[in-house]
Amino acid sequence: MEITSTYSVRLHNFNRVFDDTFEVYRNVVDYFIKLMTTHWESYFANLSQSNDCIRSAVSLSVRTIKRPMTTYNFC
Repeated sequence: MEITSTYSVRLHNFNRVFDDTFEVYRNVVDYFIKLMTTHWESYFANLSQSNDCIRSAVSLSVRTIKRPMTTYNFC
């Protein structure tokens, strides 16, 4: 699995306003990258559609009323 990061944005005069949001975003992305690399062979390697990968990652980590127990607790 190849991991590529290409996030680079500069806003003139407002470059510090979104620092907290960017930090949260980066933490979320890191969380899901670790989850996917941990379970690559068992859940993600054979999936061909990106939507299937998203559904699998969500099913492992996001608890709902219909899915009260998950392997990880992103919430």
